[in-house]
Amino acid sequence: MTIGSAVQLPIPSGAITNAFELFLLVTIMMTKAFQDREAVGTR
Repeated sequence: MTIGSAVQLPIPSGAITNAFELFLLVTIMMTKAFQDREAVGTR
């Protein structure tokens, strides 16, 4: 998210920051799902 905010894109609104936040949240949820799936496989 920091890298996405640091890159200057030619978009006049701040909506792109929301897109980077959405990307961050989705990747966190994917990581959690992966960890849960791995934990079930090790029991």
